[in-house]
Amino acid sequence: MSSRERNLVIAFVALICCAVILFGARYYKSKRKTLDTEYQNITQEVMELQAMVADSERWTVREQWLNENLPDYIDDEKMRLALAQVISNTKGYKLEISEQEFPDPTVESHFAVAKASFRATGELDEVLVWLQSQITKHKFLTTPFININQPEDNEPVFDIKVHQYYAKPQL
Repeated sequence: MSSRERNLVIAFVALICCAVILFGARYYKSKRKTLDTEYQNITQEVMELQAMVADSERWTVREQWLNENLPDYIDDEKMRLALAQVISNTKGYKLEISEQEFPDPTVESHFAVAKASFRATGELDEVLVWLQSQITKHKFLTTPFININQPEDNEPVFDIKVHQYYAKPQL
């Protein structure tokens, strides 16, 4: 092998080494970026878990309070009737209730929920004052949905959903 061929082989080996180093550096950089992202995600999760642990006493107290104060579970039909009475109690208010629906109550992990949807027609102030008075009177009554439509030259129409919460049924 002549010196020229030997120099050519050395240059070729050096070029191969440079290519390997370049591809290795790229691989290292992409792997490093992936690991940095995973590290940030894990750090964020740890911070969230630490915050949850710090709040655990508050949630324990809240659960005890709910267990003591939620209305006792009653059968599904009684829950529907109780909610229907709440909705139909419009005495003293200038509004009209229609299109009432009472789907089956659901049992969640810590409570039971009676649900209703209905349409109320009347002046904005009247409907909102009536709704607020019902929520104030009845513990654990919430309004997760209100949609207000204003037809031309007519009173506003309110599509409303209400939920009444009860203690989880004892099996």
